Amino acid sequence: FKQIVNRYTKLTGRPALLPKWTFGYHQGGAANDRSSQWATNIASNMRNHHLPIDAIYYDDVNPATFTRVFVESMWNDYHVRITAGFGMPWAYEKSAQWAALDKLSPKGMIVDEGGKAALHHGNGIGRTFSEIDFFNPAASDVTFDTIWAGPLQSGVWNGMLDFGELDYVPDPANTFFPYFANPRRSVEEMHNIYALAYFQQLMNRAANYEAGVKTKSRMIGYCRPGSAGSQRYG
Repeated sequence: FKQIVNRYTKLTGRPALLPKWTFGYHQGGAANDRSSQWATNIASNMRNHHLPIDAIYYDDVNPATFTRVFVESMWNDYHVRITAGFGMPWAYEKSAQWAALDKLSPKGMIVDEGGKAALHHGNGIGRTFSEIDFFNPAASDVTFDTIWAGPLQSGVWNGMLDFGELDYVPDPANTFFPYFANPRRSVEEMHNIYALAYFQQLMNRAANYEAGVKTKSRMIGYCRPGSAGSQRYG
């Protein structure tokens, strides 16, 4: 099995050596409180009880919380890193991100047969959204600039990239990635490789983001789900 894994990763890629702190204990939760007090309470209680903790994960991006003052205080006071889920692979209708993607040519989100943005619901979310076309570098730039750049600049480490399965798209055979024009590529055809593009586009931008790498450690990812090759961004 060791030889098989060696050959497989030689072909599809290997992850970088992770920084030491990532091997420690991480505390987080789904839909947690988004305030700075939430993490401060966890860190102070863990330290007071002499329990190990190395990172606290927020399940969402909150610009009001993710200030450099907060992130640096968590490190200086408790020696704890802050990570976060940096959004889903979709943009909500009428949001600033969605509007910017819709203005791109080709559009920066999945489209129907007529070339119109394909909007739908999924995962119990009340707002309509469209999956982002991460095969399109311009769409990836918009997403990075509007969602990722701020937290990285404050010292937050990028956390989970989630929901790349495309299983909420109602008609995947007749929904398309506009970056591919001739031939067109449907969601049904590309769904296995989509998560790899999702990770690759955003993780590479994060690793090369000057403000982000001033943390003096290696950029890491937390990617779910993924197909062959996704382990490069773990």
